[in-house]
Amino acid sequence: MELLLQTVGKWAVARPSGRLSESSSLDFEKACLEKIHEGNRWLAFDLSEVSYINSADLRVLIYCQKLLKEQGGGIAILSPQYNFKEAIEISGLHR
Repeated sequence: MELLLQTVGKWAVARPSGRLSESSSLDFEKACLEKIHEGNRWLAFDLSEVSYINSADLRVLIYCQKLLKEQGGGIAILSPQYNFKEAIEISGLHR
């Protein structure tokens, strides 16, 4: 997994690419939490280049959503691949 993080307006945008696997989930979580701790309340995940996502990485997305909602912010999931779009919907991340 490679991860590009940038700020666009009020949004911190995370653009991971490749496979989000158990071995990369700790790095993914650390990078996302750093953005939150820097004061970003809005975090967008552009998943257009992600070929696989596992349950540990879904947990990271859910955790970020929970933290940001508590701070009056939220997340956006952009361009999820068809093969894991259903998992995102089941987890409630699409709301």
